[in-house]
Amino acid sequence: MASNVPLTELQGQIPIRRKGNTKCSVHKTKDVILHCTDCSILVCLSCSISTHSGHTLTEISDIAPQKKDVLQDFIHDIENNKLIQLQNEMQSIENKILENDTNFKDLGQQVKKQGQVCKKQIDVLTDEFVSICDSLERDNRDLLMKYKEELQQRYTSLLEQVRECKEILQTGTDILVYDSASDLSAEDISEAPVLHEADFHPCTLITDQLRKALGMLNSFSRPLNTFSETIRSKEEFLDESVGLTKFKSPMDCSSICPTTSGAWLCDNDSDELMLVDAKGQIKQRIQYTDSNIMDISISQAGNLWFCCRNNFSINEVPASSIVPITRFAVDAWPTCICISKEGNVVVGTKDMKEGKLSIYTTEGQLMLSTSAYKKGSVLGTPFSISECSVTGRFAVTSWEQKDDGTWSSYVRVYDQELKFRFDIGENGEERETEISSLCPWGAVYDSKGNLFVVVNNDVKLMSGTGQYLKTIIKCVGSFSVAAINVQPDDVLWVHVYTYKLEKRGMFGKLLKKRSDSNARNSEIKTVKYYKD
Repeated sequence: MASNVPLTELQGQIPIRRKGNTKCSVHKTKDVILHCTDCSILVCLSCSISTHSGHTLTEISDIAPQKKDVLQDFIHDIENNKLIQLQNEMQSIENKILENDTNFKDLGQQVKKQGQVCKKQIDVLTDEFVSICDSLERDNRDLLMKYKEELQQRYTSLLEQVRECKEILQTGTDILVYDSASDLSAEDISEAPVLHEADFHPCTLITDQLRKALGMLNSFSRPLNTFSETIRSKEEFLDESVGLTKFKSPMDCSSICPTTSGAWLCDNDSDELMLVDAKGQIKQRIQYTDSNIMDISISQAGNLWFCCRNNFSINEVPASSIVPITRFAVDAWPTCICISKEGNVVVGTKDMKEGKLSIYTTEGQLMLSTSAYKKGSVLGTPFSISECSVTGRFAVTSWEQKDDGTWSSYVRVYDQELKFRFDIGENGEERETEISSLCPWGAVYDSKGNLFVVVNNDVKLMSGTGQYLKTIIKCVGSFSVAAINVQPDDVLWVHVYTYKLEKRGMFGKLLKKRSDSNARNSEIKTVKYYKD
């Protein structure tokens, strides 16, 4: 008995109907008039009584209105959303192309201008050196000519004496010979003058020196759209953070600066600095009696920098010394400090009107300055600065009073030119709710460009654009985070207070004053959070 199933299906092949073709892909002479809901394909009448027998079938004319609605929705979405988005994005790209061309042309002009300044200064220095050489040459020539004249006079005098002596020997009496011999004077030749000397030592590192004179040109890559910056894979993190060390802190501290051998500690109510190792042993103490030390930072050369409250000073302690050197003073109360990877001094300040963020050279020359608070705030007090080693941006934490009199803290991110980029803790739909709804304090970048933020005593790790990644330390009980920082190899240092309980009743009672140092345990912990 012959089968009604086509040979192609018996061989495991499923025929496909071309788009727009009205004929059945199985029964070539039959028109498709039905829709098989089970198989989501169009079939002919013969298919409906054979391979699609028992399936749910609907006439095409009945489902066509629904499909028209799908097409209409698609058209509406494309015309009113996708096409507009693409047009806006293309316009944005055009703007970015124009901005890109303008920025780098301006940058090139700045480099050329600085080059001309350097050339003029080199010409001035060259003329100055040549003038010095010419002056020394004239002085030495005058000295030598004068000395030559003295020698000539002596030479003439001696010749005359010799002539007289010869004449006396030939014609003079014994008395004249005696007298002449007694009067002879062979004076020593006068000493030669001391001449000016000079030498010139060409710079053997002329390329490096010229680069420093010209300035620094820093380049880095950044995503085209900040909202699409990638978040680091959570597979990089340990499932649970691992505590490496824990020790009782030798001082209450508001700032920690890890080094290769431990960490520097400071308290903004103290005039003392301490260097401790990873076990809490004190390795070095530095006293600065003129003012309280507000904040500290370590330069890439390993030098310790700190800013002071009363005298507005910015100070440096070279790595090989224990004696602070005052480098310069700022014009307002310095509240925080950060030494950038270029070696500049970034300072947060606060006066009666506003807070500011400024960049200085190590000699105190002001390079850039900007308001440290956002429009809509009455006051802004920056209290921490951290530079991202990946993008060069600065995360600045500040307390600000709003127009309604309430206070909030924010982490504001600025670029290398101190232009405001975005908030962390207030802005961005992709921010986690638990982050964006709370006021953070304390923020520091790690080596991968991720950002630690302290929120209600939880230490949370976020991407460089503010997306929540992981909670590294969770607040438990009477626990308070006072300071955080990160080693270059991404080991987190945390200074915490754990408040003591009075033994009263079954559960005890938290001691009254949290400001009382006797009522709390002050500890420092080091924590590992990335996988090896």
